[in-house]
Amino acid sequence: MLQSPTIIATVTTALLVGACSSAPSPVPSAPVTDQAEPGAVSGARDTSIAPATQPARDIRADLALLAEWFAGRFDNHLQVWQAKAAQTADDLIHEHIHSIFARVAVPAFGEYVFYVKQYMDGDPKKTYRQRLYTFEPAADGTSIVLRIFAFVDDAAYTDAHLEPGKLADLSPDKVHPTPGCEVYWHRRGDHFVGETKEGACRIQSRRSGKTLIISDNLYLDSDEIWIHDRATDEQGNFIFGHKGNIPHKLRRVREFSGWAAIRKSDIGQGKDGYHLVSDLIIHDQGQRVALATPDGSELGYTIELAQLVYQRTKTPVLKLAIYEKGSDKSLAYAWANPDAERIGVNLGRIQVGLAVKKASR
Repeated sequence: MLQSPTIIATVTTALLVGACSSAPSPVPSAPVTDQAEPGAVSGARDTSIAPATQPARDIRADLALLAEWFAGRFDNHLQVWQAKAAQTADDLIHEHIHSIFARVAVPAFGEYVFYVKQYMDGDPKKTYRQRLYTFEPAADGTSIVLRIFAFVDDAAYTDAHLEPGKLADLSPDKVHPTPGCEVYWHRRGDHFVGETKEGACRIQSRRSGKTLIISDNLYLDSDEIWIHDRATDEQGNFIFGHKGNIPHKLRRVREFSGWAAIRKSDIGQGKDGYHLVSDLIIHDQGQRVALATPDGSELGYTIELAQLVYQRTKTPVLKLAIYEKGSDKSLAYAWANPDAERIGVNLGRIQVGLAVKKASR
């Protein structure tokens, strides 16, 4: 089984994910393709930094595009779901992670600044990392450098993407820099690739006291971010990373809003009519939302919205499912095209209607 995210917490400056596996194996020198992953449906991604033979670029324009694509929320629910459906070995199933990269205004840190929050298993209560990221042209004039800062007082900046005022007084003395752990990004046509400098990111584990050497390769386009980070100790022994050498593959989420109506007689609220839940917010990368009254009382149903690709047909769909409390088997579900902007289902006793939020990409 995969180790607990508590290992990640001990690596205070681990990069974008800090995935961990307990299986000892050497860290490979470069990512492998999806052919090594059971049940994969996507093609391989080039995460290598090619020699400096690329044509001259407008680095400021590339920086603006990278920042545009980087902003948003991303989730690897599809990757995890496919691996489980393919009966992949437990130690090869990635952790389910959700990443929030929210651009924020913090003048003391430059023009392109992001608040970062990452959590496990679709549960914000399982947050394992908050960071501040900055982007700027690198000194070489051909790449973009991402610098990573940890908050001195982590609790003071919880959910700063929802309360930007928390960052108003942020100054360099209130964060810890991570020298040597910078990520250098290059544009490659319709995507960007990023990597750390080999052997440069060295940190001390708070748990073991050992020096860890962290490496990271990344891929970013308008819809996905792939994150492949791993660590060894100074003797080359495996510390964390994916045993199969496959990156976490996170897809951009779209948020939907909508409503649900539950027959009152089914929930003890009378004989006639429906109880309306009118303020549903849910994203399309496997989020589950328990239906409840305004005071938090559960109504006995959970809905799930997910972008899926079934193994046999390789057909992508947007799936809306309804679950009864206590059951992991869906009561009913509906399918639509993956780019659908509306989806709903009507079972008589319960109805659900969702529409994509206009500001959601």
